[in-house]
Amino acid sequence: MKMRFSAAIYAVVILSGFILVERASAQEVPYGFYRAPGDKAVPVYAVGLGYVPESQFHGYGKSSMLEFGANWSFGYFRDVIGGDVDLKAEYTSIMFMDSADIDLPNQAAILALNAGCTWNYDFGTVLQVRARPGVYPDVVDAFDSDTLLMPVSCVAVHPFRSDLSGIFGMEVRPSYEMKIMPVYGVLWDIDDSMRLEACMPQSRFVYFLDEQWRGYLGLDWQNTTFDFRSNASDNRDEMTMEDFRLYTGAACMTAYQLQFAGEFGLVFNRSIEFNEEVPNIDRKIDIDSGMFVRFGVAGGF
Repeated sequence: MKMRFSAAIYAVVILSGFILVERASAQEVPYGFYRAPGDKAVPVYAVGLGYVPESQFHGYGKSSMLEFGANWSFGYFRDVIGGDVDLKAEYTSIMFMDSADIDLPNQAAILALNAGCTWNYDFGTVLQVRARPGVYPDVVDAFDSDTLLMPVSCVAVHPFRSDLSGIFGMEVRPSYEMKIMPVYGVLWDIDDSMRLEACMPQSRFVYFLDEQWRGYLGLDWQNTTFDFRSNASDNRDEMTMEDFRLYTGAACMTAYQLQFAGEFGLVFNRSIEFNEEVPNIDRKIDIDSGMFVRFGVAGGF
């Protein structure tokens, strides 16, 4: 099977929840990784690895998944068209260990630029627009693909008071089964050691033990559509994967701003859906729930 990605995974799912970025306040849009209060350095790079054990595709076979992700923040420019511009390079690879008797691909990858511009307004309101142009091909054809797409998001954060902000926006995702992903919720600094981000599609509660250690609970919703070309004689050219992930984890910042994190949790309400039904393969297939683990490291040069 020849497969190509047609969209970016929201917020680089494999890395999200791992490394500790800047705690968002009224002056900061909460895109990225957490970091402890008082930390000044935002990670320049982040690398993560995740594993979902073998799961049953209802009515068919089984397959496990290995997930790898990395990003590199290579540019930051102030006072550009009235805002601040940041640039990141992102790479994500998803590997299916078996075909599950439905002709799954062995591996596919995303290579994209994640560019954003952030504007700060009176009363603490922040507006951020991001574009994610990239090539979403099968790994084998990474440099021979005509799939160049650009999901775009726009998010606003407005403070209701010094410790509580609201967030609202959306991501427009051409070629997804779900073409618009809503982004909304509240950001609450409960006190100096606790923070709650009750948001869609990603929520997290963080407890800062000290300047080095913190623990967290998270809930993510993922919905990602892929375009692919099958070697088989069928009409399937689109596949959507959806799941929810509930997890807990811990992270530590060491000397030289090097950060490590690990987490485990439950992946549930899983499904895979094709745009066409073919003989002997249903259009939508449920997948068993199961545990998963992820590990990550981030730092600066």
